[in-house]
Amino acid sequence: MGGLLTFDLAGGIDAGQRFVEATAIARQATSLGGPETLVCHWALPVPMSA
Repeated sequence: MGGLLTFDLAGGIDAGQRFVEATAIARQATSLGGPETLVCHWALPVPMSA
């Protein structure tokens, strides 16, 4: 089982970016259907690594 949590932050895109960068438990990534705990911001590009 899994879940999805979504919410808006007051302060716009900049507030969202600060939230994502300050998150310590979740990784910043795009989900590929795995069981990881992830956080993503719809307006920010996700860094890619090989």
